[in-house]
Amino acid sequence: MFERFHDEEPIDAFDLPVIAQDEWVAGLYERHGLGETPSITEIEPVAKELLEDVRTSHSALEMVLGRRVSTEEMFEGEHLRPLLGIFMSPASTDEKFRVLLMAKIFE
Repeated sequence: MFERFHDEEPIDAFDLPVIAQDEWVAGLYERHGLGETPSITEIEPVAKELLEDVRTSHSALEMVLGRRVSTEEMFEGEHLRPLLGIFMSPASTDEKFRVLLMAKIFE
């Protein structure tokens, strides 16, 4: 019954598509040269570049989550509020990106 799955290559979770849940994020993907449904692997280099500047970190979060995140949600959202400190910290872009991935898990 499950034999057909053994012949297929395993799919890495980072290669699964992130579907934009609104036009705002679809526009972000387009502006940064990503397809309509980029994978986390494709989003990662763009997000890390955005994470280098605190002013564009919010866009990196939206790209990873696949949805627009209001400023109100950033200040009041239980699992998003800590990200404000991370964005302003001297942490590396790799560390910041890992935190965004953790935020995606809580979605």
